Amino acid sequence: MAARAGTRARADTHLGEVAHARLIGNQLQELDRFLSVLIDEASRGAEAGEAERPLRNTARKLRQAAIMTGADEARLRAIGRIAAVFRHCGGIIHNVAIHDDLRLVDGLKASAAGASGRGTRLHLAPMTVVAICDFYRQMGARLLTLAARPGAAP
Repeated sequence: MAARAGTRARADTHLGEVAHARLIGNQLQELDRFLSVLIDEASRGAEAGEAERPLRNTARKLRQAAIMTGADEARLRAIGRIAAVFRHCGGIIHNVAIHDDLRLVDGLKASAAGASGRGTRLHLAPMTVVAICDFYRQMGARLLTLAARPGAAP
């Protein structure tokens, strides 16, 4: 009976970890959605030389935002890959290159030193969460500036 309770406790812990990972992934996705709205507004405020169709694909919108704001597109893509690990893989690392993404998000150079392997759980250090928030805040502020200037070209 005690073995059964231990198995159940481990299963509950695992489910809790997966739920927490999905929550983190969803929170990062919500930041992307919010930026998507800001991109639409900034695009309306910007003068379009040609009649452009609005972008519907969030990834393309985020690329456009990086171009419009001068943000680091590689860093933006790295945040997207980190979010995907949390949303789709329950926080379990399937590609050790995700550690390079973490370093890029933190503003550090890529390096394999100290990287844990496949099958381990991805954890975001407080410094990484702050770096992600600062990056999105800066992009959002630039997009708001663009949206506030009617007729300004991106």
